[in-house]
Amino acid sequence: MKIILSVLIFFISLTSIIAQFSGVRLNTDEAQESYTLYCDDSNTYVINNCGSIVNSWPFGRNNYHLHPKLLKNGNLIALFNDFIDGITIKEYNWSGSLLAGVKIQDNNIIHHYEVIKLDNGNYLTAGREVLSLNEISDLGYQVGVETASGGSANPSYMDMILEVDPQGNSVWKWNIKDHMIQERDPGLPNYGIIAEHPELLDMDGPLQATDWSFTESFMINSFDYNADLDQIAISVRKMSEIIIIDHSTTTEEAAGSTGGNSGKGGDILWRWGNPENYGQGNQNDRQLYYQHNPNWIEHGPYTGMLTCYNNGRDRPISSFDNRYSNVPIIDTKINSDGSYNMQAGSFDYELVNNYLGTEEELDFYSSYTSGAKVLPNGNIHITVGQNGQRSRMLEVTQEGDKVWDYEIEDSDYIYRSEKYSIDHPAFVGKDLSVKGQIESNYNCELYTATVELAVDLIIHYDVFPDHIAIQSGNLISYTVIDATGKLFLNGSTNTSTHNIDISRLTKGIYFLTFVAENRNTHTVKFLK
Repeated sequence: MKIILSVLIFFISLTSIIAQFSGVRLNTDEAQESYTLYCDDSNTYVINNCGSIVNSWPFGRNNYHLHPKLLKNGNLIALFNDFIDGITIKEYNWSGSLLAGVKIQDNNIIHHYEVIKLDNGNYLTAGREVLSLNEISDLGYQVGVETASGGSANPSYMDMILEVDPQGNSVWKWNIKDHMIQERDPGLPNYGIIAEHPELLDMDGPLQATDWSFTESFMINSFDYNADLDQIAISVRKMSEIIIIDHSTTTEEAAGSTGGNSGKGGDILWRWGNPENYGQGNQNDRQLYYQHNPNWIEHGPYTGMLTCYNNGRDRPISSFDNRYSNVPIIDTKINSDGSYNMQAGSFDYELVNNYLGTEEELDFYSSYTSGAKVLPNGNIHITVGQNGQRSRMLEVTQEGDKVWDYEIEDSDYIYRSEKYSIDHPAFVGKDLSVKGQIESNYNCELYTATVELAVDLIIHYDVFPDHIAIQSGNLISYTVIDATGKLFLNGSTNTSTHNIDISRLTKGIYFLTFVAENRNTHTVKFLK
């Protein structure tokens, strides 16, 4: 446990000065008592709400393919790019030993962005099927057409969701190419009137995307799985939509329009974010702008609804400085049998809450990456993955009040973070002792006192697991004793910053005493 101790003579808040820097900028009692998992350029960390490390793995963003997660047994799972076998699913235990490495046994398909381990031991993952230009043309793409972002429409990947077993064999597939429609060429099998088929995706929709290359076609950038419904919520980034599909189908049914619990095969069951894509409304009805991380809410009054991180890239705004992201809460109006309401091509929904990054207290925006999830206490954990010089993690109440704020120093890109309550099964039986800190600012203030040691004397001192940091411009001496009165450390300082090494102290109760030049003293107890 890390303790921050402040001794102030005047009405000065040194905490507010420190909060300008990276690390924990805000930590209140309303924040979910949690451990947060994230990956920076160098390592993967589990930190507590104070910003102290309780576990880490020596894998940085360059090793990962974007998004690590903790399983219920405490193992770490992610997609890795080992530059030899390509992108591989890997699972490590809490101590860092490799338990599994799964490479899909199909050289024409690569993993991408997301992996979820199912209860049956299989892996659900996003993938991309590599296609030749002729195969793309046969699907009806207008090869060579200029896109909104410039360049020619020559995609070479087709997005999919697949389930693979521990040996890497595909046991289920859903491919976006089987559920496209176009109304340009009657000679192709996927010809039809788009407005009459909202269960299909307009294959020309990605032409309107204003970023990245067109080689990515629709670009599935994240998904979530609902085991109770046996359904998958997918972020189709270049369509600026979330769609829901049926996972209870066979692979053959998933390629068609019949079968499964829904009776609709692999066709879209529900969609939201950009109704102009299927002939409903116009740009004024658009809600999503290149979103990430759709997921079903498992806690609080919004249980069963959907949320996501709506990046807001290219959102119509008055000026560049007014860019913002938001986190919507969407009631899909699902029926008791797992079906959804659709009338005249319009899907039923209700936007029940919307956390906007336009409030001064929140003020969050990321054009790429990022995520949002509802925590067990009902608060919302938000990952601002790419924002200027630093990535950021926030916790917000249902009323929109910020209760936890963490900035990641010298990292302007993380794909997502995960925040787990301290009673999550992943932490049962694990060593959760503090292993150090990452950033320059920590916030677990358990004790604050105002004492007068000397005129104009201001002392600020932080007790960390391995050192005590002292800030004082006046001469002071100090001692550290244990509960029996045994002296362990003593010394003096009159420098602005001074560190006392306590790394060799064993766990226990200690007393830190400061003595000013006028012999006034102040003592406080701390735990190691």
